[in-house]
Amino acid sequence: IGDYVDYLDWYHEYGYCENYVLPFYIKQDCGNLFFAGTLTLVYYKERPYFITASHCIHDSYDYKKNGVFLISKHGDINISEYIKGLYRYSEYDILIMDVKIIISDHEYIVIDERLGSGSDIDFLYIVGYPVKKSPKVIHKTINVKDLYNSKLTTQSIDGHEKERSSINQSLILISKFEEYNDRHIISYNDLSNAEYFYDGKKEKGYSPKGMSGGAIFYADKKEYSYSIGGYDNEKKEFKKQKEINLHFAGILIKHQNEKMLIGVSRDKIISLLDKTILDILNKEYGNVLAYFEYGKSLLIS
Repeated sequence: IGDYVDYLDWYHEYGYCENYVLPFYIKQDCGNLFFAGTLTLVYYKERPYFITASHCIHDSYDYKKNGVFLISKHGDINISEYIKGLYRYSEYDILIMDVKIIISDHEYIVIDERLGSGSDIDFLYIVGYPVKKSPKVIHKTINVKDLYNSKLTTQSIDGHEKERSSINQSLILISKFEEYNDRHIISYNDLSNAEYFYDGKKEKGYSPKGMSGGAIFYADKKEYSYSIGGYDNEKKEFKKQKEINLHFAGILIKHQNEKMLIGVSRDKIISLLDKTILDILNKEYGNVLAYFEYGKSLLIS
C-alpha cells in the first residue's frame, strides 16, 4: 500500500486516540463480570454521551439492576446510576447512553455538523478493546482492584508517560478505506504483518472482536476537529479544548471474516444523536418546550 509508512507515523503520533474509548463489562446471572465491548465518549450539543454497538448489551439486560461496569485502579465501578437513559437503535446496531458522569482522565470527541472534506481519505484509524487483550470473564471471587493494579505499567504516549494496566489494552487498527455513505463506513484491515502502537509488529494481527462500539477516525492535517477533557467539578466545565487532526468518522459495529470492518457513519450517528436529544427533551420538559427549544427542523430530519 503506497503511503502505508506515512500512516504508520501518524498512527504513532495519534496513539492518544485511546483516550476517547473505554472497555466495559456487564454482570452475568452468576455474578461474574463479562466483557461486553467498547464505549466511545462523545460530546454533542453541550451534552456528554457514551456510544456503543447495541448488540453489546442485550435489550433484555436490566442495567439498572445488574449494572454496567468500568475497570480501574479503584476496582470495578458500576456506572449504571449515572446513566440517565439508554436509547437503542437496533436497525443500525447503535446504543446511545445519556450520562451524567464525566471520566476525568479521558477526553470526549466533540461532534459537530461541520464535516471535513474527507476527499483524500486512504486509511482509517479504528480504536477499541479487543477480547484478545482483555479478560473475557472476571470471576466474582476475584478482587478487581488488586487484579488491575497488579498489571500496571508505564508507557510513553503523546509525549508523556502514562500509567495504564495491561488487563485491558486498546488496539488501534489502520484500515484501508473503502466506502462511506449516509448509513455505513466500510474499510479493510489485513491482519497479516500488522504493526500495533504498543505491541509492535505481528505476523498475524489480533481479531477485532470486542472492538464493537469503538471509534473510527480519519486524519487530515489541513483541518481541525476538537476534543475536550479535564473536567472541573467545582466550575462544572471542561478545563481544556484540544485541536486535533483526527476527525470522527463513525462507530464500529461489526467485522466480517476479520478483515472487512463495518461501522455506522458519522452522518447517521449525528442523526441518531439528534433523535436522542429530542427524546430527552420530551421527557425532561414535555413536547411543547422541546419543540420550541430544539426547532422544527429536527422533527422532520
